Amino acid sequence: MKNYKDTGLYAVVVLFIYLCFFGFVWLFGALNGADWSSWWVGFSWDMVNTKELKQIIGL
Repeated sequence: MKNYKDTGLYAVVVLFIYLCFFGFVWLFGALNGADWSSWWVGFSWDMVNTKELKQIIGL
């Protein structure tokens, strides 16, 4: 029988470590004057090349 308690605890610990790591990267970047909002690329449906996707899928 699989031990779901340990699996859940592992997932929580890994998530916490990732959040700490990326949180510190963001925090120290902000303290050093990095403007993280300029790095975000807005999504647009024009970015999706539907003709090429149809060729890949075979439609």
